Amino acid sequence: MIPIVGINECGKTTILQAIYCFDYTNDKEYKGRHLQNIKNLYETVHDEGSIEAEIACTKQELDRIIENVIMDINKKYITKSDGQNFKRIDKNEFLNKTRNINGDSVTITRNLNTKNYTFSYLKNEDSEIQNAVAKYIIERELPYILYNDDFTDRPESVIKIPEEKSEQLSGWLAIYERACQSANKEFSIFKLANITDNREKNSILSEIEKNLNNKLTQDWEKFSVDNNKLKIKLDVNNNELNIQIKETIGGNERFFDVIDRSKGFLWFYNFIMKVRFNAKANIKSGLEKDTIFLLDEPGSYLHLNAQDKLCSNLNKISSEDGIVIYCTHSHHLLNPEYIPINNIHIVEKKPKKLVQLIPISMLQYGIMIRKAEISSKKPKNTLEKKNPRNSNCFQWKIRQK
Repeated sequence: MIPIVGINECGKTTILQAIYCFDYTNDKEYKGRHLQNIKNLYETVHDEGSIEAEIACTKQELDRIIENVIMDINKKYITKSDGQNFKRIDKNEFLNKTRNINGDSVTITRNLNTKNYTFSYLKNEDSEIQNAVAKYIIERELPYILYNDDFTDRPESVIKIPEEKSEQLSGWLAIYERACQSANKEFSIFKLANITDNREKNSILSEIEKNLNNKLTQDWEKFSVDNNKLKIKLDVNNNELNIQIKETIGGNERFFDVIDRSKGFLWFYNFIMKVRFNAKANIKSGLEKDTIFLLDEPGSYLHLNAQDKLCSNLNKISSEDGIVIYCTHSHHLLNPEYIPINNIHIVEKKPKKLVQLIPISMLQYGIMIRKAEISSKKPKNTLEKKNPRNSNCFQWKIRQK
């Protein structure tokens, strides 16, 4: 786990959103808000924004990936951004050009204005080829990047179901579609909307509810300080998915819209639904991947005891599912029992309101000691994680720029 701490308005959220911007498969999430405000509003003249990731890998892995991308281009006649088709590429000729390139890492940079990628390994090649290879690596090889901001993305009680299913779903519609398919891969919100036999529809909804409740109830009991039993109730009518919370008190059932519940429950529901039913699993071809969890003020509405439990649960998530990077003001989420002191990073604003992320290990006797930027213009601070479950998966680094 990597906690990020700092005073209000220091730029903690900016760092999380910058990491989130790197993965193009996130572009439609949160209605693209993380890509819309990329200018430094403290300045009147702006350079193009970019985010850079250094990927540790072998040349053999790169050659395998480039070969696969060339096969995709030749098979599907992938279209360039100008509407023209790629010409067929001679695989052996192309790989021969990279034969003498050595090194144990490559750099992928995303221009946040054009939304395109450049790829250091192929820096002398057509920009469209670089973009295609980078996208292939991000989609097929790198960890998922999930961003959870419960301040701006609260769970909804009613979700409109479009008449046609788009190729790439986003937001809460994608999450509930994934929840349906988690119960049975043949289930779909879109199919439910077209079922006229209420007996059949209610039977399917019952299976989906059972799957949802088995996952959510267990997690809720870890956070809750009372003994009330909460369950999810679903209904589909008039091209709308309706979500309610059913609470049993003294043997009596009471029903509430999701938004009727406490802020603590809303945070929990938001967090667990996005962790349990990752909407990007379909995009990533169902491959088992590590995940980078970006959490903005997790558990800020939870009771203090629940925050202690949350810290334990985040530690478990980070050891089993990937890496957790989160901003916090709570000392309950900095418990040294789970978090090595050197994992904590501090955010401060430099001149011209630039944001800098500093490992706490660089603080001595209360004096801020910055790594010397004299020897290189590129910051040395990186975040690093290796996927233990997939030997072909890259080690990854996200570099601030």
